[in-house]
Amino acid sequence: MFNAISWEQFLTTASLLVGSYYLITTIIFYHNEILAWVNNRGKTKTTAPESKPSLPNLMGKVQPEPIRPIRKQTVEADEMNFGPATQDEEVSQPPADTKLITGSVADLLQEIKTLAEMIAENNSPQEESIALFKSLLEHYPNVRDSPFREAVTIVIHTTCKDDCHFDIELNEVKQWWQNP
Repeated sequence: MFNAISWEQFLTTASLLVGSYYLITTIIFYHNEILAWVNNRGKTKTTAPESKPSLPNLMGKVQPEPIRPIRKQTVEADEMNFGPATQDEEVSQPPADTKLITGSVADLLQEIKTLAEMIAENNSPQEESIALFKSLLEHYPNVRDSPFREAVTIVIHTTCKDDCHFDIELNEVKQWWQNP
């Protein structure tokens, strides 16, 4: 049966069928647009300003910034002070050790947190935990003599009460700093 037709006849017939299908569907679905295009084809085009669709003003309208008066103020050079009034006054600068101590305090606080987590996780007894905290504090003698000692003591006390659930007094924690 397929020997009776050639490839040329088959492709021509298939092309005509597919082309007519698209032509008919285009006319059915787009007949209004096609008629408008045919009617406007003979007329000269006039350029009308395009109207943009009105979008809602989501962020509000741009308002110009109010004009502020320019302040003209003069100051004598003698009235300007950038440092101490006299040379006898000292400028208070933190000692160079403060940076080192601050780093040590940060390390100590991290170790306190880690130690408290281990104590809470293992349900360690209070006596053993106190010995661990004392041992930790011995490794930071520079913090013992610094102004951060009181703050670290309060952190240890709070951590023991909250995380480790020990009933301990602040004065007792202050004694852990004493030399062995």
